[in-house]
Amino acid sequence: MRLLTANEVANILRVSTARVYELARIKSIPSITLGQRQVRFDETALHEWISRFVRETTASEPTEEAN
Repeated sequence: MRLLTANEVANILRVSTARVYELARIKSIPSITLGQRQVRFDETALHEWISRFVRETTASEPTEEAN
């Protein structure tokens, strides 16, 4: 298991570090709390979350109907 920092996750997702912490706080993204203030992210769980998110987003997009 490789643990990532919020900064590393932010780079992967191309969002701010604050957004990563917000996603962790609302439990939208898988995270591991170490002590009271440190948060880390399992690399494998993160990539699985990204894959699920992409599938769900793609499945919910409207399809174009042929005329």
